[in-house]
Amino acid sequence: MDALELHLPPHSTDSEMAVIGSMLLNRQAADKLISRLNENDFYSPVHREIFRAMVAINHNYRNIDILTLQEELVARASLDKIGGLDYLVQIADSVPSATNADYYADIVVDRAMLRDLEIAGHQIVKEVHDPQTTVTEKILDAEKAVFDVSRRRLGKDFAPVSSLAVEFFKEVDRVVETGEPIHGLPSGLADLDNLLTGFYPGNLIIVAARPGIGKTSLALWMAYNAARVTVQNVAIFSLEMSSLELVRRYATMLGKVDSYSLKRSRLSDEDYQGLVDGCEKLYNVKLFIDDSTDIGTFDMIGKCRRLKSEEGGLAFVVVDYLQLMRATKGNEGRTQQISEIARGLKNLAKDLDVPVVALSQLSRGIELRDPPIPQLSDLRESGSIEADADVVMMLYRAKADDGGEEVADYSKVAPVEVFIRKNRNGPTDVITLAFEPSYTLFSNAADDLKRGRKNRLMSKSGGGS
Repeated sequence: MDALELHLPPHSTDSEMAVIGSMLLNRQAADKLISRLNENDFYSPVHREIFRAMVAINHNYRNIDILTLQEELVARASLDKIGGLDYLVQIADSVPSATNADYYADIVVDRAMLRDLEIAGHQIVKEVHDPQTTVTEKILDAEKAVFDVSRRRLGKDFAPVSSLAVEFFKEVDRVVETGEPIHGLPSGLADLDNLLTGFYPGNLIIVAARPGIGKTSLALWMAYNAARVTVQNVAIFSLEMSSLELVRRYATMLGKVDSYSLKRSRLSDEDYQGLVDGCEKLYNVKLFIDDSTDIGTFDMIGKCRRLKSEEGGLAFVVVDYLQLMRATKGNEGRTQQISEIARGLKNLAKDLDVPVVALSQLSRGIELRDPPIPQLSDLRESGSIEADADVVMMLYRAKADDGGEEVADYSKVAPVEVFIRKNRNGPTDVITLAFEPSYTLFSNAADDLKRGRKNRLMSKSGGGS
């Protein structure tokens, strides 16, 4: 291999010939490969021209064979350019059958992606030396360039409904045989699971609330329960709190230790044992925390892919919180940036086939409402959050002036209303959860707690959904 060949872009001439040969031999292979490939996947200009002619024949509902291909190339004044009829015969003779057409196409696509990656690399190097862009802009553009190349690998083909119907009836048969309903990943909170039937892969779930209501605590509980139930990896992106802070919160939550006792160094023997128990529970689940403060959806997708590959699987993702994420385009308005972030999180859920729970702030205007029960319009800098989300749940905990307990009273169990404002695949409603501020722990609410709070909300707000 000489120096010139070493510097040629990635390609496989034999595989390109095998793809074209397979298309000449078998019409089904031709139809399939034409829908899968494009002319730029071929490195050789000759093969690109032949493929273009084959696509034209196919689009005119004619069979592709050596004679029709020859006619099309003559009409395009390209037959001599590609090497004449002799080269077409050589290609056809190079493949005994179309059995391995998909394998050859895989090689052609892989080489094309490597060429695209090489081009992206050159562009990245060029931008590194551009004095007009900042370091952050260079990194963002590099991330986008590489991600654009990888998206083709993630792309999905059409799935026949017949095959999907078979998969669906496997679920139906399981329901009939076991008596268990079709459900997603449970939150560990019975009333919430009864309403939503769990969290489904590919879904984006938004949890929104005012500061101090408990949205982070609820998300942490969901993440822990997901890791416990699935015995799989769960990723938490914490843009506001450090990873150590989250572990402290988990330890006090799971060990039922007053968080203020820990902060004031007033731990009893019982508290100490509680922290030991809490940490043991953490030790037995596969929770992974990333507390990067400057992170966007491209970063998250990349990190989740690595986690899934290196640690074996991924069941659930939590993002705390959405408005702190970095948008790719820093020169756009904040509403447009939030729209981009929300769409990126939805893509993350679909690409990785996991539920993604993203926390969101509410606008300050909610404080002017009496009582300040959240509505979809309160999503801060909402952009397309509502449109991209499959579920939007909003938390409300009444203060004393709303007829409830003071938020600062950490000794009492406080009812928290969860308003399901959007549920793409089910009903909307309001449910009540019990919140213990001293442990930052959510649990199922007792009946008397549900009745008292729900009646007050219904009479004052005029409805729960």
